[in-house]
Amino acid sequence: MSIFSKDKKNTETHKDGFWKSVYEGEFFGRISKKEAGIRRFDVREHFKNVIFPHLKERKAAIRAAAAFLVAAGVLLYAAAGHRAVDREKEITKILHDKNTDITRQLDATASELDNVSEEFNKTLNEMEEKDNIIAETDTKLSSLLEENEEQQQLIDEQQQTIGDQQNHIDEQQEIIDNQQQIIDEQQNAIDLTDEAIREIADSIGANISSRNAGTMYNALDKINKSKQIISDTIDDPEKVKEYCDLLDRKAAEVNEDLKRYPDYEPAPGKISYTFGNHTSVRNGVTVTNFHRGLDIHNPSSPPVKSAAYGKITEVHLHNDGTGLGIYVRIDHGNGYSTLYGHLASVCVKEGQTVEKGQQIGIMGKTGAATGVHVHIEVYIDGQRVDPITYFDYEFM
Repeated sequence: MSIFSKDKKNTETHKDGFWKSVYEGEFFGRISKKEAGIRRFDVREHFKNVIFPHLKERKAAIRAAAAFLVAAGVLLYAAAGHRAVDREKEITKILHDKNTDITRQLDATASELDNVSEEFNKTLNEMEEKDNIIAETDTKLSSLLEENEEQQQLIDEQQQTIGDQQNHIDEQQEIIDNQQQIIDEQQNAIDLTDEAIREIADSIGANISSRNAGTMYNALDKINKSKQIISDTIDDPEKVKEYCDLLDRKAAEVNEDLKRYPDYEPAPGKISYTFGNHTSVRNGVTVTNFHRGLDIHNPSSPPVKSAAYGKITEVHLHNDGTGLGIYVRIDHGNGYSTLYGHLASVCVKEGQTVEKGQQIGIMGKTGAATGVHVHIEVYIDGQRVDPITYFDYEFM
């Protein structure tokens, strides 16, 4: 008779319970719970190595041991089955409780998730509304930006137009300024020309006794400068010709006067005797003599030349050891006349016209002379004047 149920399923369950009770408890005192946890207990090995040796010695005890084994197995199996059922119920209860707790937590979590989902959906809706507002704002901003770009382009075009107009105005103003400058320069030239002409006219119209070479040379310089200014600044050719012709006529008058002005030094040398009164003592008596001219001394006997343009009015060739000896007198035609005495010889004749600086003789010591020199006299309208004011000689 088998100790296990004929039902295979139940039999397998009882077997598992039986072996489980064997593993977890002590069997015949040969294995501990600790050893059962470490290795699987082998019943066949146990019977072979422990039980069967005793059975051989004590055959009488075989049946008792077998019966005891069967009884112990049945008891162990039953106890293990009850414990397994209780353990299963306990585990089931624990699992049910855990499941209940987890279900409760899941429900709470689901509720919270629903709330969160509801809030999330609400937030999404708000964000969608804000996105719509932002999209509308972007559209408006894009439109405004396009309008602003168009307006800025229009402003830039207008600014460019204004800049072009300003440049044109500046160019026109520059042209006006240049024209005004030209007008001012022309007016200045006219003023300078009028002033120069007045000064020239004044110098030419002045009394012959008040004229001097500096005044006339200054007049010529002003005439030349005025002509240059007029040519450079006045655009009207007829006006330029009118002024220049007038200035040329004035220059011709000045040059004519300068040609007849006795400022050309007649001969090289140094002053040995001046114009005017000279006092000397002769035999204890003080004598004052008036010297009528300027003596220029040069022992090398250089040529003597005319101090200005003129006509030879007198050639004196008599030399008796007294007076001026051989001399020449020239009338310059403008109130001036000059005389050159103590000449060694002459090379002109009466009635002849000579230019300024033209040779008229050789320096000598004819007449009452103690050395080689030329005696020069200058007259204005028949009156003697000091020749030194017309020449730049140095004193000996």
